[in-house]
Amino acid sequence: MEKLLANQVALITGASSGIGYGIDIVVANARLQKDGKFADMTLDDWQLVLSTNLTGQFLTCQATVEEFRRRRGRMSLGFSNNG
Repeated sequence: MEKLLANQVALITGASSGIGYGIDIVVANARLQKDGKFADMTLDDWQLVLSTNLTGQFLTCQATVEEFRRRRGRMSLGFSNNG
């Protein structure tokens, strides 16, 4: 899953630089919720939730942070457990 997310992020950031535009804003928003009892959650379910909600945002920000530094931009991250 992480490799798929990394490839998607690279595709997006590469496309913006390939057409001569910089990145002005990043919205790294994701929410995946597995409803049910915590005790019944499988490890695969847990890893899918973490990969979607945390790793996807991490990879997006990591891929764009150098562009923001170069252009003296700012990045703002918001997290919520309520979606």
